[in-house]
Amino acid sequence: MGCSTPPSQVVSDTTVLIALAGIDCLWLLPKLWGTVMIPEAVANEALQGSRGRQQISDAIAAGWIAVRKISDHQTVSALRGLLRGPGETECVVLAREIDAKLLLTDDKKARRLAKQNKLEVVGTLGLVVQAAGEQVISKEEAARLIAKLRETNFRATEAVFNRAISLIKQITGSSR
Repeated sequence: MGCSTPPSQVVSDTTVLIALAGIDCLWLLPKLWGTVMIPEAVANEALQGSRGRQQISDAIAAGWIAVRKISDHQTVSALRGLLRGPGETECVVLAREIDAKLLLTDDKKARRLAKQNKLEVVGTLGLVVQAAGEQVISKEEAARLIAKLRETNFRATEAVFNRAISLIKQITGSSR
């Protein structure tokens, strides 16, 4: 998994931002992709009462999380009942509008819709695995971050956690 996705072509959903902030590694986003785009609905969700709201606010102020308005409100309305919330809906629409190549989300329905729209999808665990694969963090640090996610209210099955650990173990090269 190379870092071939240009920075302006990555859109993130709220779940990934909150999960990363919750384990103090929101900083992985600019290391992997530079600037990550979020729609206004994600900014609103992430900044209202989430554990990592200060980190997310600081990242927006620093400019490596960029809030973007969507213009296709008709598609947002059409998708509203299909996805869990306004953040997921606006993410998929924004990704289409800016011709993004990658959507960061943990939401199953949003992932499915994004794939139907020819978007690559990476969730929080996949992002940690990718960071280790690109030697942004060591394999040991990646395993530690996944263990921290297990201790939070991050929702994933044991099989998904185990798959992430297995992928980290398969990474070759220096362990930074």
